[in-house]
Amino acid sequence: MNKQIIFSKFIAVKIIETQRTEKNVKIKLEPTHKKTLLHVLKQLYKKSETMKKYIQIRGAKTNNLQNISIDIPRNALTTITGVSGSGKSSLAFETIYAEGQRRFVESLSSYARQFLERMRKPEVESITGLPPAIAIEQKGANRNPRSTVGTTTEVYDFLRVLYGRIAKVHCKKCGTVVKKHNAQSIVEELLQQCKQSERMYILVRMSKDVSFNEGIQIFRENGLSRYCLTPDTSLLTLEDAPPTSEMQDIIAFLIDRIVFDDSADGITRLTESIEQGLRFGRGYVEVYSITSESTRKFSSAFECATCSLPYQEPEPKLYSFNSSFGACPTCQGFGRSAGINWDLVVPDSTKSLDEGAIEPLTRRSFEQWDDMLLEAARQRGISRKKPWNSLDEEDKNFLLFGDEYYSGVKGFFEFLERSTTMQNRILYARYRGYTKCNSCNGSRLRVSARYSFVHGKSIPDLVGMNLEQLLNHFLDIVPQLTSYEQSAVGKLIEEIIWRVRLLVDIGVEYLTLDRLAHTLSGGEMQRISLASAIGSSLVGTLYVLDEPSIGLHPRDTQRLINILHRLKNLGNTVIVVEHDPDIMKASDFIIDIGPKAGRNGGHILFSGNYEELLTSSTSITAGYLNGTKSIDFSTISDLPDSKVYKMNSRMGVKEAIKPASQLEKKHGVKNSFLGKTIDVVNPRTNNLKPGVISFPLEQYIVVTGVSGSGKSTLVHDTLYQRLKLGKEVLSDPNKKIPEGIGECEEIRGLEYVSGVELIDQSPIGRSTRSTAVTYTKAFDYIRETFANTQSSQALGWKPGHYSFNVPGGRCDVCEGAGVVTVEMQFLPDVTLECEACKGTRYKREAQQILYKGKSIVDVLQLSVDEAVEFFAEEPKIVQRLTVLQDVGLGYLSVGQSTDQLSGGELQRVKLAKALETEVFEHTMFIFDEPTTGLHLDDIAKLIRIFKYLVSRGHSVVVIEHNIHVMATADWIIDIGPDGGEMGGKLVAEGKPREVANFFTTHTAKALKEFFSHETIDSLST
Repeated sequence: MNKQIIFSKFIAVKIIETQRTEKNVKIKLEPTHKKTLLHVLKQLYKKSETMKKYIQIRGAKTNNLQNISIDIPRNALTTITGVSGSGKSSLAFETIYAEGQRRFVESLSSYARQFLERMRKPEVESITGLPPAIAIEQKGANRNPRSTVGTTTEVYDFLRVLYGRIAKVHCKKCGTVVKKHNAQSIVEELLQQCKQSERMYILVRMSKDVSFNEGIQIFRENGLSRYCLTPDTSLLTLEDAPPTSEMQDIIAFLIDRIVFDDSADGITRLTESIEQGLRFGRGYVEVYSITSESTRKFSSAFECATCSLPYQEPEPKLYSFNSSFGACPTCQGFGRSAGINWDLVVPDSTKSLDEGAIEPLTRRSFEQWDDMLLEAARQRGISRKKPWNSLDEEDKNFLLFGDEYYSGVKGFFEFLERSTTMQNRILYARYRGYTKCNSCNGSRLRVSARYSFVHGKSIPDLVGMNLEQLLNHFLDIVPQLTSYEQSAVGKLIEEIIWRVRLLVDIGVEYLTLDRLAHTLSGGEMQRISLASAIGSSLVGTLYVLDEPSIGLHPRDTQRLINILHRLKNLGNTVIVVEHDPDIMKASDFIIDIGPKAGRNGGHILFSGNYEELLTSSTSITAGYLNGTKSIDFSTISDLPDSKVYKMNSRMGVKEAIKPASQLEKKHGVKNSFLGKTIDVVNPRTNNLKPGVISFPLEQYIVVTGVSGSGKSTLVHDTLYQRLKLGKEVLSDPNKKIPEGIGECEEIRGLEYVSGVELIDQSPIGRSTRSTAVTYTKAFDYIRETFANTQSSQALGWKPGHYSFNVPGGRCDVCEGAGVVTVEMQFLPDVTLECEACKGTRYKREAQQILYKGKSIVDVLQLSVDEAVEFFAEEPKIVQRLTVLQDVGLGYLSVGQSTDQLSGGELQRVKLAKALETEVFEHTMFIFDEPTTGLHLDDIAKLIRIFKYLVSRGHSVVVIEHNIHVMATADWIIDIGPDGGEMGGKLVAEGKPREVANFFTTHTAKALKEFFSHETIDSLST
């Protein structure tokens, strides 16, 4: 029977092969073979149909996945959720995407594969029905200073082609359209502009490439003996009035005198005269109208005939700042160049000239320069009383850069630069820096590109618009396109509108195309990548996304859902790793992984649709969605040593307060700053608007608002950076404030804060040797403990011998990595366990030294929870490991590499280090979107940490959109009302329920809806 099955499979394969090549074959089969063949064909057909409908995963064991098997529907939106560290990314990215990408790469030729990323085969028994895969992850933005939103989304590339086809270059001096003329085009232009019987001269000038005498001789030999001295048009002859060399710049030779006639003979004569003029004038000819006393100049070169300024002809590469052909020669396409930083020259734009807006001129030794400035302002009619920021740009430029009569503030710095005194040169250096390039005004492009226009707009004009304005601009010009423009660029403009509309629909309408890519948040970068993926219109592709809702205000979540469904409806399979309830509700299929993290995770708790999830008894997520579980912050009793409770009158909620530390007992009870505030007065960086924004101390504050409203500019660039500088620097007028620090009039209340800690999304060391315990310095004390053993002292071993980062006790073969990478020709590199140390990272001698019966290798295998018990007699180690437990990372193994940690785990490792270094003095902790990668269950633990820090007398400021974080805050600061130029204002502040009940902002609406069917305790009333 086995032979029959094998034979039947062979026949089935043959039938399929012949079917593909459309050949007819006749195969004689025995009755038993026919029966087996029919069975095999049915199985093959059933399998092929299943592969069309599902991605079938069998035996996935990547990282902590527990040999799971799951069928994921194709052409559907699937959400993978679960607590942080449960294995979501291991399934979505390191198994499904990795295998899809590996198969695609392996399908290419061996030559092509050597230029592509080497893909490792994931640890899984089989995956079937897997389409080509694309991953859009939460990676850091491109750090290339040339990369912008426009280049990342490829919209800028379409703009370059558009301008290369139909742009018109205008002279920067006189504003006329620059053209490349020939005799025919000149005649056509004259036919449109000249009147019948108009009398005119056809004139040519002497080329500057020849000497005066040589030029006269050339004209004489060609029969041109009559000339005039412009602007006088009286004709002279070379014989009667020989010109002198002083006349070279004003002399013009007569080609012909014509009475304009649009008849055939008249046009023929005019054309012949123009051709002769272009030949003798080496590409230049003038037509002087005696009737209207006006001159028209023409050139066969692409330059302004009036001003003789040359320009480059429009072509796509002219508009690329990454090409030397199109880049500004001063800044080389970066948009910034070394020079005077005018932001330092005018540090406070709210001051007037009388109040000393021009800071360097306020010094007594430079009073004469200040007097010159004020006198120039008086003569020009510029008010000395108006604030600098209310002056016209033209007046500002006059005061800074001057004109032909006044040298401006720029002349003052030129004086300092020429000065030989050390004091003046130091002062000059203080105001230097990398600033917006004065040559191209930050546009990065050369003159020809900057003065190219399509329907009245240049490329710098377009890239300076926000995306919504850009979309409206192109929608407006579509009806205005000429028939030629429609045929040349109609499809191109449609593509631009399509891509820009996608970006607007996805919620980044406030961005501009010239925004640098490295200034984008992870969420913004991911949404831009998502829009680019949809813009490519791929079909039959698997898209794997990592928390696309990160950085999104609840207002914009539905817009994201619409985009995901649009991507699915194109015929693609979409898998998202997400925790957002709204996205889960909109999904076709949901997978919940858990029950816990690390070794205790990796199991499929639930798979099905949203309605089925709500009734699941095994899913942790289901409990939070159906209300059987809630985020209860009434106590923080699960934190170490929490024993004392008190009623907080501000919140109306019972909180646990950690007992005073030994340091507190020694120095007495600390002063409370409750009721005090840190005030940011009149911030003005980016889109922030003037006003006073107060941060109440010893409270848990959430700064929120829609994407692009100015939250990060306010908290990170202004508040954090200035707190980090300290009061001494800010109060000293002679101290230079570093570039990149947010501008504001002042920060009040600096004396209340002793330190500031920022915990943001920047990565920690993610090498194979970096671990959570090395980052928090716990491993330093573990190594000291082993170095203090009797065996170590007998060998003379120091703590460094137990480090896998430096030579000593580590394995010399793998250099402490535990694995070795074997490079394969034309194949993916293979990572193998080190044969010398068997993956332990250490030499045999290091493995033989024991502490309480365990070697350093055994300790690396322990979880943090187990290590706390094992090192119970070592308080320094326990202190640093306990803080990892406090942030919910007790399941991590001591030796687990940070490159295996999820985004949420990495942020909590940084939080653990900040908590470990907590001091007694009042510290302000600033968190930048800390819920990234966190499940609702993890968010509950995170907020307990916030409450704990407040109970210790610290202040917590959180930039966040998560509705649970906002609802549990002590105070909310809402920035808006919208993104970009429409944002930057304080639109609401107060307790969460006050914001929900008394304001109408986007945040208030989201909170009001949340409180109407809340699943958390009423703690923020």
